Formats: sequence, structure tokens, C-alpha cells
Amino acid sequence: FKQWSYQLSMGLNSGERDKFPQADSAIMSFRHYFHTLFEHRQAAPGEDLLSMMIQAWQRDELTMDDVIDTCIFLIWAGHE
Repeated sequence: FKQWSYQLSMGLNSGERDKFPQADSAIMSFRHYFHTLFEHRQAAPGEDLLSMMIQAWQRDELTMDDVIDTCIFLIWAGHE
């Protein structure tokens, strides 16, 4: 997570176009990771934030993108 967070920060904060591909790559890595985790938690929910967000998704209160993007933001913000 630390490397992905760093790449995302560098791409977004630097304003340098050559850093944008790194930020895109980090976002895609985060999305893949959380999509896989989403599927695992959907099959075996727990008492954690992701499981609660999946329940909201199942009630059509959130989209899958909302859930995954929130996870990315929380991890990235914790490293920023």
C-alpha cells in the first residue's frame, strides 16, 4: 500500500505530466486489490467497515465504485 500511495501522491501532487502514468497504475493496483477483497468479504462478511459498505451496496445505497473508491481514499489518506 505504501508504494501505491506514494505513486498516487506523486502523480496528483506534483502536477508533472510524467508522473500521471504512475498515479494511474497505483489506482489500478488499488482497484484490483479492493475488488478482490470485496468479493471475499461478500462471500464471507465480517464485522468490519468493508463488510458494512458491501451491505449498503447490496441495499443499492452505494455503488461498487463508491465502496472501492472509499477504500482507496481511506488507505491513501492514512499514508498521506
